[in-house]
Amino acid sequence: MVVTAELKDLTARRGMVAHYGNGFADLAGFFADLAVNWRGWSGPKRYESVEGDLLLEAAHTGSHVELAFTLQDPSLHDIWSVRGKLTLDPGEELTDVSENLKELFAPPQRPAP
Repeated sequence: MVVTAELKDLTARRGMVAHYGNGFADLAGFFADLAVNWRGWSGPKRYESVEGDLLLEAAHTGSHVELAFTLQDPSLHDIWSVRGKLTLDPGEELTDVSENLKELFAPPQRPAP
């Protein structure tokens, strides 16, 4: 999977490797947890990809979810990394993101015998 971060006049892309056992189910699970707890939580919730290419930190402000991200090449993290922050509405918008990721990363359906 390729992750793209677009920030004003900057675009950064990084290919990510899926976990051999569950693909990107952990990423979908991270957003599912945020959506289920849309009313709020204490402290930050964190996600890190298998190779450390993508780091996410979600904080609930009471009215919004602030999602900070870092996209980097872990072997070159002292050379380049891109950081940014998104603000999401904790209700429908967050649920839509969660559902879209769940659908995107769902295991392929096997045909019936």
